[in-house]
Amino acid sequence: MPENDRPPRPELITFDLGNVLTLVDERPAIRELARLSNRDEQAVFDACYSPAAKRVLETGQVTWREFVARVERTLGFRLAFERFLEIFESSLTPNRPIFGLVEAVAARYRVALCSNTSEPHWLLEKGRLPFGRRFDPAIVSYEIGVMKPDREIYDAISDRSGIPHARIVFIDDIPANVEGARKTGIQAVQFTGVARLRSDLAALGVEAG
Repeated sequence: MPENDRPPRPELITFDLGNVLTLVDERPAIRELARLSNRDEQAVFDACYSPAAKRVLETGQVTWREFVARVERTLGFRLAFERFLEIFESSLTPNRPIFGLVEAVAARYRVALCSNTSEPHWLLEKGRLPFGRRFDPAIVSYEIGVMKPDREIYDAISDRSGIPHARIVFIDDIPANVEGARKTGIQAVQFTGVARLRSDLAALGVEAG
């Protein structure tokens, strides 16, 4: 590739959380809440896990405690707060096969996080991912009030890091979020697996071990 056609040298590698660093499966949590509330799984999904239900939590329109109270009112049951949190957190499992790649990248580059997520999910993963506290910045939707693929969330990566969009690489599993990042000038790749991501990063000049 001619030198003038090469993308700018990356300085910040930004990872999504759900289904990149952490695997998400809400089905067991939905089944358990359906059992405890004596409601069907569709009712639980609508109250707690539908995009509309989660958006108010993941944009900070309600606190976690307010969200729990709203779900319980809708489903007509009460549960110990700690038990509700345990069930809600159970939908996340760290994606261990990507750990080595992230550690290798973090040894050479500044790393960041940009995620549509809620406070309990981010606090859980920040504490248990081995690199969870290394993200600088960590852009989480519930704190800034906007979600991918809105432009403002990508701008926040640049604003808070001080790094131009063109020198940021963003990794996400959802095509719309990848395209949203690209529209801002960020170099974005879709995550479909660790081996493919390693190859895609190499094509951008990112050394990942």
